[in-house]
Amino acid sequence: MARALEDDHGTQQTAYALAIKEAVSRSDLRNVVEVKVLQRKLPSDPDAQHASALKIGRWLNASFVLRPYVVEGVQTPWLTIVQQPAFSANAGPLTKFASKQLAYLDKAELPNDILLLSRCALAYSLERGGKNEEAAKEFKAILASSALPEIAPSRADLRRDKSL
Repeated sequence: MARALEDDHGTQQTAYALAIKEAVSRSDLRNVVEVKVLQRKLPSDPDAQHASALKIGRWLNASFVLRPYVVEGVQTPWLTIVQQPAFSANAGPLTKFASKQLAYLDKAELPNDILLLSRCALAYSLERGGKNEEAAKEFKAILASSALPEIAPSRADLRRDKSL
C-alpha cells in the first residue's frame, strides 16, 4: 500500500509539472519561467515539509517549490515561496481541485496561479533592477487578473508606488 501511495504521489507531481510546463510554454513568460521536476519525498509534517522545500528551493535558486498534497480525493497543493521578499507570506495554498481533474489539469486554475505568482516575482525583480517601465507593465498585467492566488501580494501592495 505504501508503495502504491508513493507511485501515486510521483504521478501527481509529474502531472502537475507537465501541466505547468505546458501552461508556461503557451504564455508570454516562456522565456523567463523555468519549471523543474524534483521527485523527492517530503516529510508529512507541514512545518518540516516547508523547511525541506525551502532548503531544496534555495539549493535550486528557485522562486517557488510546489508541494502536491491529497486529502480525501481532493488535490490541495501548497507552494513554498523562496527568496521573494515582496511576498508577505512564505507559503500558502493554491487552487484545490478533485483528483479526477488531474487528467485535465491544464484546464484547472493551478497553472494559472503559478503563472500569476511567477509574474509577481518577475515584476518585483524588474523593479529592484530599476526597469520601472517593464515592471509597471507586469504589475498592470497582474492586476488585470480577475482573481489572484491567496498567497500573492495584495492588490494594494501591487499598486503601491507603481503609479498604477
